[in-house]
Amino acid sequence: MAYEMVIRGARVVDPGAGLDASADVAIEGGRVARVEARGLGSIRAHLEIDATGLVLMPGIIDAHVHLADSRRGGIGHRRLALAGVTTAVEFADFDAMVADLAADGAGLNLAGLGVVGPYLDPVVDEAQILQDTTRIVDGGALGIKLFGGHYPSTPEATRAAIRVANEFGCYVAYHVGTTDSSSNLEGLRELPELLDGYRMHLAHVNAYLRGMTTDLHRELAEGFDILRGLPGIISESHLAPYNGASGAVASGRPIDEVTNNCLRMAGYPDDLDGLESALRDGYAAVNVLEEDRMVRLTGMDALAEWRRLGGDCGLSFPVNRRTTALACAIETRSGGEGVDREFLVDALASDGGAWRNELLLRGIPLVQFGALSLAELVAKISYNPARMFGFERKGHLRPGADADITLVDPEKRIARATIVSGQIIARDGRVMGRGGRLYTTDRGQDGLSALPFPVETVDLETSLFYRK
Repeated sequence: MAYEMVIRGARVVDPGAGLDASADVAIEGGRVARVEARGLGSIRAHLEIDATGLVLMPGIIDAHVHLADSRRGGIGHRRLALAGVTTAVEFADFDAMVADLAADGAGLNLAGLGVVGPYLDPVVDEAQILQDTTRIVDGGALGIKLFGGHYPSTPEATRAAIRVANEFGCYVAYHVGTTDSSSNLEGLRELPELLDGYRMHLAHVNAYLRGMTTDLHRELAEGFDILRGLPGIISESHLAPYNGASGAVASGRPIDEVTNNCLRMAGYPDDLDGLESALRDGYAAVNVLEEDRMVRLTGMDALAEWRRLGGDCGLSFPVNRRTTALACAIETRSGGEGVDREFLVDALASDGGAWRNELLLRGIPLVQFGALSLAELVAKISYNPARMFGFERKGHLRPGADADITLVDPEKRIARATIVSGQIIARDGRVMGRGGRLYTTDRGQDGLSALPFPVETVDLETSLFYRK
């Protein structure tokens, strides 16, 4: 027989199957048909790819992206496809991502969350929280996101929202911070009381360990001890040196508490004068689109652009510590190797979209340095994220798995080809994919039924989120 596609001669790294060897991979009907370490010999295919010298891995699953925040003619979708991402999970505005998919899509598998809150009333309105959660899940999202670090709710409302989501049976993610704490170690210290035994996805752990409250190494030790005491938490971290925040101002002060946090970190007042000084001095940067990629404007150029936009722009600050990024990437709960190595932070994600798509660019040096094996890196950017969200046919290459594949040039630390359901959506710097495939729960199917895109369901009860 002739398969639809055969990829020959790559180093196939599939920690879910315990495989790390030169092999050929055959694809048929959008699924993996065969993986043969001895090669497929004379068996032919309608499309054959010589992948000698490349690494073939299950498609990268970016467990935390912001496509809706980068609504700039599809740049976020394209940048993810070029970075080797086959599946992405929107972590803010699922509805906006879906609304833009026809115009912006690049062929990715997509799922997402919707933001609830902030809830500031001293009397918690659980009926409102349930109503917001129901609307978001019925609209097709996997669950909800609490944007505490940026726009905090009260501790009581945060606790209630986590409980409501767990009892509702949906996903819930949290950027730490309430009206009583902040997006730092203080926010982590609140977690045991806020969780009260429930489950939660802790977003970008590295963002809370920047040496803001005490010595950085002491923060890391305490933060990791907190996570070890909360085994029901699912988490990810990222490797980028810059964060993301908002430049919006109201009543003479930035409205984004992460922006205010970053100003205070460098000794600037958290007011209009402080932000203008930080922009002028090059500490704060304005993120703008130039020639299909995001770039950082600094100094007077940044200040002028921020003023021109009236603050309606994204900012970034160089606040993510390299020591923290490394520690979050490699710290473990238990020994072992590959999928047997239980990481304290389950996954590496980008927290990006239009920018910061650096999982290969910054992840492969961890392998070259010896901090992770290649199988462990693949586990953190594909196998583990698939399990976190219940993507049972993803994150591995066993026969019958979705043919979602990333072909990697390990020397250049780039994706040479991105394949989704057996279709090439990006190759050698060119994006060919369009549209996308949406993943939802049984409850969310009706909310997406009118869309001209394939829709599949996941069972969150089988996910690591609900089984960990």
